Amino acid sequence: MNHSDYSGTRNKLSVASLVPFFLITFGIAWSILGLYIFNSEGMEKAFGQLSGNHPLFFLAVWAPAIAAFAIIELREGITGVRCFIARVRLWRCSVQWYLFLFIGLPLIFYAGAALKGTLLTEPFPITRIAPLLVALLLGAIKGPVEEFGWRGFALPLMQRVFAPFWAGIVLGIIWGVWHLPAFLISGTQQSAWSFTPFFIGTITISVLATALYRRCSMAQSQGNVYTKWCNYRCGAIKG
Repeated sequence: MNHSDYSGTRNKLSVASLVPFFLITFGIAWSILGLYIFNSEGMEKAFGQLSGNHPLFFLAVWAPAIAAFAIIELREGITGVRCFIARVRLWRCSVQWYLFLFIGLPLIFYAGAALKGTLLTEPFPITRIAPLLVALLLGAIKGPVEEFGWRGFALPLMQRVFAPFWAGIVLGIIWGVWHLPAFLISGTQQSAWSFTPFFIGTITISVLATALYRRCSMAQSQGNVYTKWCNYRCGAIKG
């Protein structure tokens, strides 16, 4: 199906939309974390100590999604926002990918813990059901939301400039640098980690996520006309 088969696409998002996206994404997150780094006493008096579950930390983490939705609403209106949300359905992929995601990746993490000698020291830190459910809920509404911005908005636009592999590399670098201030604030989960392995990990995950995104997008491109129109209008890659 060619572009003329779609109606109302003259306002299609351009690659230039990446500029305000990154400005908003870094502006929100780094402003919040920067204030806690350079004015920790004042921020703690006003808002309390920053932690991974603090509302301001959630706001910082959600900055990419906020940027994506704001730009799409400004350029495309509520119809564009609905189409953008509809692309959450881009999940169809082969069984091999699901095996890798649900079995392969956990095994890689456990192998890394084994190499560090920490596998048996605390193999599963949450031993009761209630805290586990809370942790799963917080994990579901914190980290994954930012993917509306990184993989949902930025990646398709970057693939118009770079080959998929290099788009994954470049986005992974930006994604890793974006997390840097969190490593400088006590009370955050990142403060206990080493930045270099994390940075390498974000690039690796970004490349893998790019491959998975392309596979799901190509499978979904065989769907109905409405789905294709949504993918095109919101800047999805072409299969």
